[in-house]
Amino acid sequence: MLIVLVQVHVKPEFIEAFKVVSLENASNSVQEAGVARFDVIQQENVQKLVQEVSAGDEESTVIIVTHDVSAAVAVADTIWLMGRERDPQGNIIPGARILEEIDLLKRDLCWHPDIRQRPDYLALVNEIKDRFHTL
Repeated sequence: MLIVLVQVHVKPEFIEAFKVVSLENASNSVQEAGVARFDVIQQENVQKLVQEVSAGDEESTVIIVTHDVSAAVAVADTIWLMGRERDPQGNIIPGARILEEIDLLKRDLCWHPDIRQRPDYLALVNEIKDRFHTL
């Protein structure tokens, strides 16, 4: 399972429109063959739901795009941090790119029913949140 974590800033006056477009995008994506996509922010039981879907077939790939770091770390085996690169003068280069891949399997942080109680889980969530300003 792959989770793409993207940081997006939406101006307050566009939040409702952004939600509408995001939900439409998610709804249409699920209809594509072999694709399962969920809006983590809108799902209270997403951890169980993602685990059920991914356990149904070992060859499934589930990609979740979210800003909810704790939910992403709780359900993923790989996290991709996306952000913007900067030129030598410190100016932002247009477009987002994968800047870091975090292998949760190597860190023994995936597929544990009690993942949210593990100290390493909380440490990684805080580590990722601390990186947001640099992405």
